[in-house]
Amino acid sequence: MNGSYSSGSQYESSSIILPKSMIESRYQLCEKNFRNKNFGKSYKEISDLYETSFKHFTREVIDESLFVKIVQLYFVQVGLLLPQDDNHGPRVLSRGERQKISKYFKDETVMNDLLEVYDDVYNIPSNLLLNLFFIYYSIDELQNKDFLCLQFSRIYPMLDFEKKPEDENLKNLLNFFVFKVFVELNHYEKSFKIIEKNPIYSSNVNQYNEKLNKMKASHLEREKVFASKKKEQQDREKQQQKQEAVKQQEAKKNRNLKYRSLKEIKKEANDDKERSMFNRSYNQSPNAEDNQQLMKKLLG
Repeated sequence: MNGSYSSGSQYESSSIILPKSMIESRYQLCEKNFRNKNFGKSYKEISDLYETSFKHFTREVIDESLFVKIVQLYFVQVGLLLPQDDNHGPRVLSRGERQKISKYFKDETVMNDLLEVYDDVYNIPSNLLLNLFFIYYSIDELQNKDFLCLQFSRIYPMLDFEKKPEDENLKNLLNFFVFKVFVELNHYEKSFKIIEKNPIYSSNVNQYNEKLNKMKASHLEREKVFASKKKEQQDREKQQQKQEAVKQQEAKKNRNLKYRSLKEIKKEANDDKERSMFNRSYNQSPNAEDNQQLMKKLLG
């Protein structure tokens, strides 16, 4: 009944049973703290209630209405707090806690817990499914959304839209994928296919197709503008590289000229020095008269 999801819940071990009145009071306090934006207290309390609510519901200590409220508030708070990094938003969850929660959802444990209670995806309240997929989106927000799309592809065939055509949560879930997730991933063919075949859109297929076509055209235009800006940036970088290459060539040429000039100056200096030495040597050499007198002395 539960498709390809495996069985097993993480909330089966505790044996403590609380009275319904206590669970109701704790939930009301959680809700009050949440509305007052006291997220630290609210999250800690709702986490504890969430863990024990499955057991209390299956043992009929609490009714489905209270169970759904508890799970819903937990999902809403996780969806709010999980994406917060270390520099933004309320720092209720540490990095380790966020990683642990992400693992709980991505290991499909949460879906298995719900299926332990409802047996089939079709029976899970649609508001819980909607918020569950919002959390999946938060987990995959900085990734390629493979996990998010995989989960949707697994539950989609299990949902009977014919019997729930007016279910606003199912509509919102479909719209979330048709007009947001698949659009972001550029998977327009999936969106068009759902619009064409899903009864939720059957009353006005042309209108929904027109809306999607406008989004696609806008998306293509943004891509075109982005590509144009990217090309302009690349052209500027190439021009800068050319200018830099010209500067380097000019600098090299100037260095060569300077080097040649120095060599020429040194050569001229050496030539002058050699001429000077030659002149001194010539001027200091004996003349003809001196040579004759020297010869006389030597012969005499």
